[in-house]
Amino acid sequence: MIKEDQQRVSEVDLGSATFLTDVLTNHRLPEIPAAYVNMIEKGWMEHVAKN
Repeated sequence: MIKEDQQRVSEVDLGSATFLTDVLTNHRLPEIPAAYVNMIEKGWMEHVAKN
């Protein structure tokens, strides 16, 4: 990103509903192990995306 763009982005008012980056960083969770992805997708299809 060029310097002018960086300044414009930093000046954008994100509002009160947006968490600061350091808050998000301090509360991040590790990525779920790949072994669980298929089970989650199957459960999603059965219980949420059912047609």
